[in-house]
Amino acid sequence: MGDLLLAYRSTLSLWGRERTVVVTFNPVTKRKKLYDFTKKMERLRSELIEYRRKYHNREPQWQSPTKITSRYHKLCEDLYISPKYYRLTFTNGTMSFRKDPAEISAHQAMMGKNVIVTDNHTWSTEAIVSASLDRSRIEKQFRASKAPCHVQVNPMFHWTDGKMRCHLLTCLIALACLRLLELKVGGGHSAKTIMEQMQKLNRVLSWRRGARMPKDQIEEPTELQAHILAQLGYQVRDGSVLQLAS
Repeated sequence: MGDLLLAYRSTLSLWGRERTVVVTFNPVTKRKKLYDFTKKMERLRSELIEYRRKYHNREPQWQSPTKITSRYHKLCEDLYISPKYYRLTFTNGTMSFRKDPAEISAHQAMMGKNVIVTDNHTWSTEAIVSASLDRSRIEKQFRASKAPCHVQVNPMFHWTDGKMRCHLLTCLIALACLRLLELKVGGGHSAKTIMEQMQKLNRVLSWRRGARMPKDQIEEPTELQAHILAQLGYQVRDGSVLQLAS
């Protein structure tokens, strides 16, 4: 059974014109987001407990409330979560933190919901929702452009216009290659998953006694790693990478 997507349609005057507004709600998406959100909140809490311990023990590099707050914000940025869900307090040499129920409730209330505003009044609700879902690919590419191990447009360590344009062009080419990789492998696997899986495929250079040359060997790939290699035209046999016949 497919996901049940609920939609509410209305009109509203926005930015000086009447717009069609569609609000969608996907219960499955909400459950997934709530599960991920709970894990992230648990990770934040465990990290903050460790922050507090180091601050109270006056460990080096953990005595400044400003630096601790900056570390907390950086952790939230890495987890793609708002730093507003916990409030950090430093008073009389002690550190405490507390959840903000209002911020958390507001975030949970929006889980699984999406607001679509359009000028295409003659489109059916299904067509509007379908067009909006297609835009998720673009949003995924924006997230990929911020990934620390794939593309990462920022930070940009260039000063001249020519080098900045070259940097951005390289990032766009990389994003295009990631999308081509997804299409080549298929199966709905994201480029992030593909690259992470292949990074886990280990190789070793062994030199046996009496041999004149070392032997390059690959470990036995997992099912997903073997699928990726096969889609790219390769397979691992007896520790060696072989090219499949075209």
